[in-house]
Amino acid sequence: MNSNDYERAVCELFKTIFPEPKYVITHNAKKFGSKSRIQRQIDVHVREIEKDEPFAIEKDEPFVIAEAKCHRRPINVNQAGSIIAMSQDIKIPFVAVSSSGFSAGALSHLSAEGIDCMVLNILDAEAFNHVPGIQKYFFLDPEFRLSTGHLAQAIAHGNFESFALGIHDEHTGLPFEEWHAVISYAYDLCRHNTVTALIKLARSAPDDAVRFNALSFLLEKNAVDKEELCEITCTDLDPEIRDLFDCCES
Repeated sequence: MNSNDYERAVCELFKTIFPEPKYVITHNAKKFGSKSRIQRQIDVHVREIEKDEPFAIEKDEPFVIAEAKCHRRPINVNQAGSIIAMSQDIKIPFVAVSSSGFSAGALSHLSAEGIDCMVLNILDAEAFNHVPGIQKYFFLDPEFRLSTGHLAQAIAHGNFESFALGIHDEHTGLPFEEWHAVISYAYDLCRHNTVTALIKLARSAPDDAVRFNALSFLLEKNAVDKEELCEITCTDLDPEIRDLFDCCES
């Protein structure tokens, strides 16, 4: 993952922490430095929308700024120093986000300067970068942004076991709208993998609703023929799935 992709992922992370419409999250903004006297590049900044009925007013100044660091190794003291220098130039509360964590010295130095530290690992960053595409189909609740991203990533990588585990995870509790959005996005992104994953679900998912939804999507996209449909449904005892088969036969 390159630095720009990681910054976009951090932007999506902050959209999860500070959801719309109360906040506006901007990637790759500019802010004038009080000491350097030049425009400084800001990876992510967060502004609040002030409600003043009947209008919503966007505050000019961000109330928090994030500096994203995508490195193979933890942020060291020297790298922490550059973050601190920028925070002192901008004079707005800073958050340092690292893909690989922070050394003990860097963490101590940043904390002493009032800079919060967060870790966004590469796997979660890759998942967050699927969120804008998924949201073209349905606006995601913040609670489900990361989990839907991981489902899309699992399909894209052909990791059908992880996809199935994510679908059945009782802690995820993915509503149908979010489920349909991530499947629609994945279908456009990598059709073969999505069809393969849904056929596996339609054949063997223990949950009747999961099998029904998988089969319904496949039929909606004409992704299975009658012979394959018969093979999938011939031993299924769920009446709604049997009705799907009968409707296709008639």
